[in-house]
Amino acid sequence: MEGRELKPQVKILLIIILIILGAIVIENVINLFFNVTEEIKTKHEIKKEQEIYMSTPEYAEEQKIEACVKTAIEYLSSGDYEALYNVIDPDYKEYMQIDSVDKFKEVLATYMNGADSVKLLDYGKQNDRYLCDVIFTSGDNVFSKRLLVKQLENEEFYIILDDIYNIEKFNGRFRVFDDTIDYNLVYRVNRGSTNTYVMDVTNYTNKDMVGSYKNTYLMKTDRKTYEPQNKEELENITIPAGGTVRVYFTISNGSVNSYTFPDDMLYLNFDFADGTRRSDNMILQWEYWE
Repeated sequence: MEGRELKPQVKILLIIILIILGAIVIENVINLFFNVTEEIKTKHEIKKEQEIYMSTPEYAEEQKIEACVKTAIEYLSSGDYEALYNVIDPDYKEYMQIDSVDKFKEVLATYMNGADSVKLLDYGKQNDRYLCDVIFTSGDNVFSKRLLVKQLENEEFYIILDDIYNIEKFNGRFRVFDDTIDYNLVYRVNRGSTNTYVMDVTNYTNKDMVGSYKNTYLMKTDRKTYEPQNKEELENITIPAGGTVRVYFTISNGSVNSYTFPDDMLYLNFDFADGTRRSDNMILQWEYWE
């Protein structure tokens, strides 16, 4: 039985459909060609840009700091206390009163909190230092810490633990003193949301000073005041006759106020055990910090 001949209208419809399908296929082939060509061009441009960047001083600096960070992480991972102790920032050592490898082990134990695995997550540059986010793992417990790396000359570097962003040393610039007492601001330690003011207090009298600094407070240039967050540590302070005691005042940065409104005055109020108070004011305006 002979097959039926397609009607002219059906033939025309089939031809139109085939033409459309052919056009779609051709268009897809053309788009694929252009996409592949564009991808090859993009990859070539990226490679060219990378080659140009790899020849810059910035790339060389980046490679150096990556090597420093990698070395610091290796020291932490392996528990090489001696090597770590030798690259700890001198100001951090003094601030934390680390004078031996054994003392450093105590500080590091608190910092690592029992972690048995350390990994670098990310880092970014801030002035001449690098703020590194480090991931610690202890069993199922995972937590992050801030590690600060300061690049020195050649391949040398210093590291700072304890989630510190910056340590400013004042070398005797800010002092309040008379015949009976001497306040010397040694460091201002920034942890982002707080600043710790490290003060050496010397008692020139022949009697012990026994009391509290919990009512000390900081005023910024916006005239707002900020009380210490570590008031418990500031109670029951004894400054021996003729001796010097280091006192730490940890005070909130006041969010954006720390940048918009700098420190103005530190009101050092020492409340003696007998109920009397000695008040001293230390000027901290920015023009004095230069």
